[in-house]
Amino acid sequence: MVDDRPSADLKETKPGSLLELMELVFWRGRSIEMSKLVKRYRCVCFCIVVCIVGLTLFGYYIGSGKFLDVPTFQVREFRLSDLDESLTTSTLNTECNFTMETHNRGKNMHIYYGDFYFSVQWENVNMGYGKVARFSQGSKNTTYFTGILQSSPANQKLNASQQAVLTESRNSGSMALSIDVVVKTRWKDITGLKSDEFDARIECQIAIDPVIASASQLLDQECEVLDFKCFNGC
Repeated sequence: MVDDRPSADLKETKPGSLLELMELVFWRGRSIEMSKLVKRYRCVCFCIVVCIVGLTLFGYYIGSGKFLDVPTFQVREFRLSDLDESLTTSTLNTECNFTMETHNRGKNMHIYYGDFYFSVQWENVNMGYGKVARFSQGSKNTTYFTGILQSSPANQKLNASQQAVLTESRNSGSMALSIDVVVKTRWKDITGLKSDEFDARIECQIAIDPVIASASQLLDQECEVLDFKCFNGC
């Protein structure tokens, strides 16, 4: 006889239990995928927030000019030579000797200056022209530099009116001169970012007493820095 009863070690599998198992596996897989997706979105959002904060701080840093600042210039000594001889001969051949101070006020700003080109004017007459060699300047640094300028062109002829006014100015004890300076400039900030090269201009108004024979003739001075370029202005 054949015994059709199921063996004792065989367990009956119910269709309902299989469906529940498949559904459990499905939702568990979906849960894992959703968890990975949430983590990915969190990472992306965190990176976006970091970028926004970084750009905001960088914009504030640039816009506030906290680390970038316009340097200052001052004439410390000035002497105009050969003026008496020029007045005697009605032919202008003067020489200017000067000392200038520049201060880098930037907290973390290195400045690279090219050659400085100077022009000294009296009543639209050139009293001195020349250049001073390039140099660089660290943060919060003060630099003194000197120069010798020659009137240009040489042997300028003075007409009677110019000679009379120049003589009067010489004898007044206070002769007004203007100094124009142009220099190729670049700077580097705390981040290592370097600016493009640009033309910075300095204008100085000075008063001298050309009668003084053996010392600086400087009586008064005021300098202004023009066209010094930062991102949003210093």
